Amino acid sequence: APGAVFYGGALQAAIPFAVIDCSQCDAKGGWIELHALLWEPQSRSATLGIFYLEAHSHSQVIFEYVIDLRSLRQMRGSTYAAEWAFSGAGSAAIEPRPL
Repeated sequence: APGAVFYGGALQAAIPFAVIDCSQCDAKGGWIELHALLWEPQSRSATLGIFYLEAHSHSQVIFEYVIDLRSLRQMRGSTYAAEWAFSGAGSAAIEPRPL
């Protein structure tokens, strides 16, 4: 389901389009990847990136491998304070926390 995230100085719609389960990828419990499109309607800009939910850290979400679709340039990632928990096969419930 779509959500929202503050990125690049603006609140953007976050539209996940793929979930990758890497829970067996390392000895620390792995991670879940949420591949997402960010859409900022004011500037009509779109950005691709991956949100990482790491099993050993349920207090943050990391946003990496970010590409601005207008310029095709790699952008800076971000780390968000957020409490999250797995809520089913390959899905997670995320509750943002103020920084």
